[in-house]
Amino acid sequence: MKKLLKTIYAAIPFKRQIYSGIRALWTPPESIYKHLHFKGVFSVPINGSRSFKVNHFGLKIENEIFWNGLAGKWEKESLKLWIKLCEDARVVLDVGANTGIYALVAQTLKPEAKVFAFEPHPVFFNMLKQNVATNKFDIGAFEMAVSDLDGEVVIDDYSGQTSQINVKSTTLDSFVSQQNLTTVDLVKVDVELHELQVLRGFSECLR
Repeated sequence: MKKLLKTIYAAIPFKRQIYSGIRALWTPPESIYKHLHFKGVFSVPINGSRSFKVNHFGLKIENEIFWNGLAGKWEKESLKLWIKLCEDARVVLDVGANTGIYALVAQTLKPEAKVFAFEPHPVFFNMLKQNVATNKFDIGAFEMAVSDLDGEVVIDDYSGQTSQINVKSTTLDSFVSQQNLTTVDLVKVDVELHELQVLRGFSECLR
């Protein structure tokens, strides 16, 4: 029965337009909107003045942002601070970018900034690339982990296909040197308890 209902739901046309109309009048509780997913592109305003586009891949992150706004619920305090800090940042690193929300915000608020996004998981990296392409942004997207060594590391496979996968890795010190960056103004790190290794690999620049 569940499979049949999912098939019927997937066949319903114009879900984005329908949900946009509902959202304009009323935001349903999470117990309802968590089931109201769609596939397609929607616009995300920032501070009422600028906006960027996001592909809804059916993930919770996009759904939260669609129904509650950029800083409405999902990581809202972090995003509020990020929005403020991006205004003066010339070089931005998004480490553990996932689908790229933080990198997209940075490039939207500071179009002339150099923004680099790192995402090691191939599934999420492809989503990141799609979001960058949809906005026609000049974000440097790298399919690699950031750690305390240059080479290869093992990460958990959150797609559920396997338990772990091997991915390329770099240190931020090496990356900054390779890119000839004279400064790094802003760094976001979200790497599932691997933050210490990221900072170890950034120690030269931090000094």
